[in-house]
Amino acid sequence: MGYKLMSIRHTLIDKGRWLMTTDANTDLSGAARFGHVLGRGLRRILNVERAFWSLFDRTGVPRVIITPVKWGARAAV
Repeated sequence: MGYKLMSIRHTLIDKGRWLMTTDANTDLSGAARFGHVLGRGLRRILNVERAFWSLFDRTGVPRVIITPVKWGARAAV
């Protein structure tokens, strides 16, 4: 009984992992794959932006200066 419950639980976990995969090479439709790749690219861009602004934060530049510059840069792009 315990073994059967574990196998059902692992099957559900594996199915959940399959549904939440981050691999863009899965069997998705073309539009879904395209959107997935765009989302991953956007995440990389946001991570680079976060690292860039945290660099200024770590150097001791006050947030009062960083925040308007950050939003101005975002608006310019």
